[in-house]
Amino acid sequence: MDLSCFWVWLRRFFRRKFHSTGGTFYSQQTGSHQVFVNFVNSQTQTEAEQVRSLEIELFSWTKNSCRSLEIPLNIGRFHHLLSLTVTGCGLTNLPWSFVYLKSLVYLDLSHNKFICLPNFIGCLTSLETLNLESNTLMMLPTALIELTNLKILNLANNETLVAPSYAICMRGIPTVMRALAMRSSRKNLWQNSKAYYDPADSTTEAAGDVPTLVVLAVNVILQSDLDYLSQAHVPKKLKSLIREKLDEKRKSLNVAKCSSCMTYFSNVIEFEGHVCKQQSI
Repeated sequence: MDLSCFWVWLRRFFRRKFHSTGGTFYSQQTGSHQVFVNFVNSQTQTEAEQVRSLEIELFSWTKNSCRSLEIPLNIGRFHHLLSLTVTGCGLTNLPWSFVYLKSLVYLDLSHNKFICLPNFIGCLTSLETLNLESNTLMMLPTALIELTNLKILNLANNETLVAPSYAICMRGIPTVMRALAMRSSRKNLWQNSKAYYDPADSTTEAAGDVPTLVVLAVNVILQSDLDYLSQAHVPKKLKSLIREKLDEKRKSLNVAKCSSCMTYFSNVIEFEGHVCKQQSI
């Protein structure tokens, strides 16, 4: 059985499995992306919680358009969703409401345009199968090590991967997880360095001071890649602080120095993907 046949079989297997749970299965293999969006947005909280599987495939659509589609924010209502397939839609990002899909077991995001997955992918702790075939991935998020139930990870046709490298990713889940674990244990010593002198740096709080709750909130938002700036309910003061932090990040140095092997790197991606001299995967 070749790889493509295997994924067709696996998808049918999960479809039969989720039907047996008594939930609703929604599939749209052709047609308009808007129909899928309307379905997701039209479901009440009670109706959404009855849905066990969602599937949309739009390969023919993306061939005629360079515009990327998006998964609606209301996908977060589907708390009991077990299987989600969104392929061939030109996706480049996931909505932050994915953090509510705690029951998700099967996730197929193949044939899209992802460069990197957001860190909150690590919240999907029930995930057993993750299909990322045929994207343009450059880096895997360290948060993948939180997916302790993951049994199948498909990264085929992502030759652009550099962190970890594509060769390492093709060795299987244990090797990928070891590489990500090594990454989590080291730090970029130049992470907070700036390319210019800022007098305000001399008036910052001492290292031993406890940061305020606002500062903690801003740091968590930035680390999680959550899009709070587009949300109407977020206080203006918090948005202002987030913008300031993002501006600092843009002005920061794009070079890195590893705390483990003390090697210098010309960019952060190379730092994230490197293997320390004293380590082996």
